[in-house]
Amino acid sequence: MLEYSAPPFPQWISGTSYNGTLEADGGDRQEIINEARAWLKAWERLPDADWTPLPSITQVGFTTLLEDAETKVKALVTATADDREARRDFNQMLVDLWADCVDWYLDATAVFPEETPDGQLVRAILPHHAPTEGLPDDVK
Repeated sequence: MLEYSAPPFPQWISGTSYNGTLEADGGDRQEIINEARAWLKAWERLPDADWTPLPSITQVGFTTLLEDAETKVKALVTATADDREARRDFNQMLVDLWADCVDWYLDATAVFPEETPDGQLVRAILPHHAPTEGLPDDVK
């Protein structure tokens, strides 16, 4: 893995919002985007405007890659939020369904006494307790 840490910003770059040394070590996606933005700002302020670290890495190409990455990160954040909301909704539907089943069981046992064939059937084939297997202890 190539690691490079630039020296602290010289005076002529002192207007950037990134204050410190430029590093390419990143943490989460947004931190990597922020570091890339800082690299681009520093690159734009170089006295030699057409400088490229390698012939295949140009400022325009880097800007395009950065914009694509920002678009993908925003899409990922949106998709993750949508997925979490859908999971919350689904989990709430499961809670509601379980409550409906419990209510139905209580109604069925009230309508069909235990000594009747229907009452014996309801009590014999339907679970009348919450499943606890695989649940955390504080939920059981």
